[in-house]
Order: sequence, then structure tokens, then C-alpha cells
Amino acid sequence: MLTSAGLHVKEIRRGDDPPDCEAIVNNELWSIEVTELVDQAWLSNAMKRKKNGQPPPDPFSWTQQALLKRLHEIIEKKDESARHYQRRYTRCALVVLTAETELHKHAVGEFLRGAEFHVTRITDVYLGLDYHGSLKEKGSHPVFRLL
Repeated sequence: MLTSAGLHVKEIRRGDDPPDCEAIVNNELWSIEVTELVDQAWLSNAMKRKKNGQPPPDPFSWTQQALLKRLHEIIEKKDESARHYQRRYTRCALVVLTAETELHKHAVGEFLRGAEFHVTRITDVYLGLDYHGSLKEKGSHPVFRLL
């Protein structure tokens, strides 16, 4: 995902958890935390329905407000946990992945326009979307740099 964002990544190795891993990125030692963006209430409902033999509910309809609220929650939580390890690294990255079908690159681009995220420890945040077959440059996973 970071290479899709145009970064040169090498020597990826497991971290102490946190962070999930560490890597040499652009010739600097980075910590990398990885997390998933999902609507937890929808996911819980889908799992209950599956357990009961019912079809899954319709996909969650993401709004700009819902996306930004969830991203702020994720970033705030991960920024707080970075206090335990940040001093060992040149940069601290957070990669947020999602396979939400309603979050395609055009909608996300519009939703993120003008959005601001504030952190004290994390230096870089990337939002990676699911595979997008029409992307020719920089890989096939749209990536948005949030910080």
C-alpha cells in the first residue's frame, strides 16, 4: 500500500506490536500500524445474520460525516498508542485499509476534500481502498494521504 503511495519501502519486519511492523521507508526507519476501516455495527449485524442462516444486510451507506467521524476515531486511538514506541522511529505511519464497497475512489476523494486531521505522534496516515482495476499508475489500490 505504501508503494502505491509512491514511497520506497524495503526491509519490512515485524514490530513489537505495537507497532505492527517496521520498515525502511525512503531510507528512514518507520513504524507502521495497520488497521481496518469498517462500520462495526453493520459488521456485527452481518455476522449475526450469517450465524442465523440469513442473507447479509445491504452494504453500509457511507456518508462524508460517517467516514470522517470513523477516521478521526481510528487516528486518535492509534495516535495515543504511538506514545509507547514513537521515539524509536524517524516516522510513525498509520495505514487504514478498507474494502467497503460504497467507498470508491471518487466518493472518498470528495469526502476528504478539505478534511483536517490532528495528531501529536503519528507523522503519516494513509487510507487504502480495495483493488481498482482501472488504475494503471502507482498500483491498483487507490491510496489517499491524510497526513
